[in-house]
Amino acid sequence: MHAEQSPKLTRRALLTGGVSCAASAMAGYWFGREQNLATRAVAPTRVPPGSKTLTKTQRAAAQPDGLFRVETTERIVALTFDDGPDPLYTPRVLDLLAKDGANATFFLVGVNATAEPDLVARVQGAGHSVGNHTFDHRELELLTVEQVQVEIEKGQAALIANGVPRPRLFRPPKGYTDDVVGVLADADRYRTVFWDGCVERFVDHQPIAEGVAQMLARVRPGSILLAHDGGAIVGSGRTPLSRSRTMDALPLLLDGLARQGFEIVDVPTLLARTNNPLLPRPAPK
Repeated sequence: MHAEQSPKLTRRALLTGGVSCAASAMAGYWFGREQNLATRAVAPTRVPPGSKTLTKTQRAAAQPDGLFRVETTERIVALTFDDGPDPLYTPRVLDLLAKDGANATFFLVGVNATAEPDLVARVQGAGHSVGNHTFDHRELELLTVEQVQVEIEKGQAALIANGVPRPRLFRPPKGYTDDVVGVLADADRYRTVFWDGCVERFVDHQPIAEGVAQMLARVRPGSILLAHDGGAIVGSGRTPLSRSRTMDALPLLLDGLARQGFEIVDVPTLLARTNNPLLPRPAPK
């Protein structure tokens, strides 16, 4: 079967019709991926199709293998940034991280990476890691199975074309996900990374210092923290978001974490230091 003749595959067909059947139907279209799909056991969807996974509980129900934090007694946290690279904010973030000797994982949007290759190079040159945040930041739970696959694959291709080694970490835009997103991400051998603390949640609607203090009170060893270094998606026509409050909050957050004795690292370092696998474990045969 040629790619242009690939069957239409719905979420219902993939999940309730049997992953192995769906994979067989797509044989030759996703090449080696159907074996991964066939061996992944998928429970009936627990999140209504098209709904938004707004909470950790909803995300964990949709993607049980998703990573929110790790269990450790070591005072170490991972810092992550979404939606870049963005020439308005990414350079400022990189300067702040360099000043504090901190590392982070940047979940880059493919279309933004294509528009800002020098920033991609700067992120990597500073020793930070990069994850796949799809090609143009669409809400995956609203897309067809094929469209989800395209978003993931094009995002990966754009990063690789701009000098990033094949990304092994994935984060769905806005954290919106479902069982299908989990199946496809795992089939491509990603580790899906969520978070257990978001800077913008704490600082966008109250005084910044107060919000940062509240966030710091909730940070635990092994936390994965989210902030945003991107406010615009190139070519999308969407109104850019201001990240000025995030930029003001970051120095306070970095200083506060240091005062509490936390080491700030990227996600691969957090996983390596806590004996967690970077990639999903192979499915049993």
